[in-house]
Amino acid sequence: MPSHPSPNSGSKFQRGGALLVMLVILVMGVTTVFITSLSGTAIQNRRNHSTAESLAQAKEALIGYALTYGDIHSGDPHGYLPCPDMDGTAGGSSPYEGSSETCGTAGANSMGRLPWRTLDLPALFDGSSECLWYVVSGNYKNNPKWGGSMNWDTPAQLHLYGSDGNEIAANEIVALVIAPGAAISGNSDRAGNAAPTCGGNYTAAAYLDNDTLHVINNTDIAQGKFILPHDHRDASGNITLTVNDQFAVITRQDLWHAIENRIAREVRQCLDDYATSAGGKYPWPAPVSTGTYVGVVDTLFGRIADTPNTNTSTAYSPTDPSEIEMLDELVNLQAALDAYAASNTSTTRNNLDNTGDNLKDVADNIIDATSPAYPAGVVAVATPAKQAGRYAQKLADGDWRWNGSSWVPYTVSDVQSQIDAANTALASLSSSASPDATMTTTWPAGCFDSAIKPYWAHWKDLVFYQVADGYTPGSSANCDVSGSNTCLSLQSSGQAASGSGSHRAAVIVAGRKLTANRVSTTVSDYLEADNITATGSPTANPFKTHRISDAGYQTNNDRVLCVDGQVNCQ
Repeated sequence: MPSHPSPNSGSKFQRGGALLVMLVILVMGVTTVFITSLSGTAIQNRRNHSTAESLAQAKEALIGYALTYGDIHSGDPHGYLPCPDMDGTAGGSSPYEGSSETCGTAGANSMGRLPWRTLDLPALFDGSSECLWYVVSGNYKNNPKWGGSMNWDTPAQLHLYGSDGNEIAANEIVALVIAPGAAISGNSDRAGNAAPTCGGNYTAAAYLDNDTLHVINNTDIAQGKFILPHDHRDASGNITLTVNDQFAVITRQDLWHAIENRIAREVRQCLDDYATSAGGKYPWPAPVSTGTYVGVVDTLFGRIADTPNTNTSTAYSPTDPSEIEMLDELVNLQAALDAYAASNTSTTRNNLDNTGDNLKDVADNIIDATSPAYPAGVVAVATPAKQAGRYAQKLADGDWRWNGSSWVPYTVSDVQSQIDAANTALASLSSSASPDATMTTTWPAGCFDSAIKPYWAHWKDLVFYQVADGYTPGSSANCDVSGSNTCLSLQSSGQAASGSGSHRAAVIVAGRKLTANRVSTTVSDYLEADNITATGSPTANPFKTHRISDAGYQTNNDRVLCVDGQVNCQ
């Protein structure tokens, strides 16, 4: 018999089909939500990537602008940054969007749009299709200039805070590039046609955010305070305030470390160029203690002299404690000898004995010093000074001496003759001229000339120079002096530099100050202890320099370059 479907079988098929359709719809809905979520995340990631690229490109261009400022702007040093685009007119009546303008008063911070045209860039947009904004510290803007020094000691005036309200990189921020992001409550009025390329207007409050809880308004240029992007939430987790401004930060280190490296290399090149025309010899440095830029004979460490290999007389002004003590004791002995000659008493004899002993000891230490040895001119003073002190003791004790034919007592004249010999040597030292008149008294063209390179007047206090004794004027231009190696060593980031121990000189540029103040005649206000070698051995104690990434850079930020006629030091 043929079979027939039951009366309920059709409804069962219908119900099964309906469930299948509902399942398909449910799956499609979930998939759509998932895909939409992925798409939203991808879009936000693309926006963030676009913002980061634009900020990085702007930062790089601004640093390059500062690094080459003195090359492009005659008569100015490096380090200046452009003013912002304040209104799209570049100071005139015609639209000229993206150009730097005159901004405010000297020394005052300035805010506006990024001057992309001045930086030779296209208009730069963030991920929300908004053009970048820009803030520059008053001391670093180029128009009008603040008028002070442009180097590591130029103060920064901007402040950036984290979402916790704590300041980041205090006293270091010289400029900020800002991506305003999408409009949020309080800054949505971005209408206008003042900026045809970027769109919108030049009202900072329409683009940058105000954090009323931390009391930091990113549009308040007078305060110069800015806060990173974040959300505020209430106790229930609801967002009550949003800051979505993103930043590229330009610090003093970003500018001056690059400029410092450039200046150090230019100084080294000038020294090597000078030596090339001087038989491989380098000129005398100018002692730091004098506060002048006059090279002094037998000085191995100091600043770059305005005139190399000076042939004019220079006053002897020692900074070494032993030299100073020797000269003081020489004066004291003369006074004690005069008092003894006027009245021979137990008091004058004791005073003569004590001052003679003091002079003899300090002079003996100078004569015997080997690490390093004192300059020959100083030893020439110390030798008769030692004898004067010794003779004074003998005179005070009533001793006798053999004169070649008989024994005779020590006399006032014996002591005086040695004091006179020391003073004669001192006078010769004080009036010493360069022992190598064949060396030129001019630097190579363009070197250390503030009229040609205006940066030099801003940096000369921060640049120091050590020359090996074997490469000074009058030397034989090699490392060996009396059987000892006088050449210099350099330790860079924990390793000896190539050719270390054979360097003819060293250029040392002081970094950001680690002390509270800088006194121009106090070398320790500029350089760290590792690099102050005036009283140490430059061969046994190497100069030390570090990369920014090295831990040692935090305590020694001096930039040291070796000088060797471009053999290893390139």
